[in-house]
Amino acid sequence: MKFSNLIGRGRVLATSAAVVVVSSPALVFAQSSGTSSTAPDFSVVTSAIDWSSVITGILAAATAAVVVYIAMKGAKWVLSAVRGL
Repeated sequence: MKFSNLIGRGRVLATSAAVVVVSSPALVFAQSSGTSSTAPDFSVVTSAIDWSSVITGILAAATAAVVVYIAMKGAKWVLSAVRGL
């Protein structure tokens, strides 16, 4: 038997084991159909965050990345134009 065949089978076994490990907690925490539960209330935690400042920060970081990208593209364009002279 070739070594590559053994590795290929190991991948299948590892994938199967990962699926079993990942799905096992779901089976442990599954509720029976006879019980009812309420979802946890996180409104106290989420209402304390000022979402406008979070969104502004994310947009500022994205804008900075776009500016750097445009500057690099512009520099490449200028250098290629100068080389063509």
